[in-house]
Amino acid sequence: MSPIDLPLQSSGRKPVISTLLIIGIFVVIAVSVLFVVLRQQPADPKVVPMVIVFIAILCIVPIPIIRLISRARAYVENGELVMVTGVGKKNIALANLRRHGLTVVDLNQRTSLIPRWRLWGASMPGLNAGWFKLRNGEKAVCLITAQNRVSYLRSDADNTSLLLSLENPDTLKALIER
Repeated sequence: MSPIDLPLQSSGRKPVISTLLIIGIFVVIAVSVLFVVLRQQPADPKVVPMVIVFIAILCIVPIPIIRLISRARAYVENGELVMVTGVGKKNIALANLRRHGLTVVDLNQRTSLIPRWRLWGASMPGLNAGWFKLRNGEKAVCLITAQNRVSYLRSDADNTSLLLSLENPDTLKALIER
């Protein structure tokens, strides 16, 4: 059986743009340091090449991180919900999700489900992906791109909550109820 893709809701924000903006800030700081170093005669001639290497590293290191984050997705395959967060992958049997079903929540109103502590993942404007501890104390795997319409699921089998910003939550709901 081929996987059934569950498109994520667009946040209107691009996590890649946020990441590049953050990187740009660090590059500006590094270039400023280089400028200060060049204005003053450094005691050690190795300082200038070290600052240039630092700037290069700041530009290159985020590329794999951006690629990982841009691969975040959710799909159903072989009776399992598969969440690829970009920094990990979680498979949960749909049978484990049937007891609680799927509830669509607005995190702006149901603040107890907002991710509070990032355990393993990425968090930036327009994206929370990975393992988080929620405000209510639950451990959750999150793929949140927009907070106004989030699918909340709970699996008692492995004591895990799932938060997904799905474009069409009814597709997953129908698959769970089968």
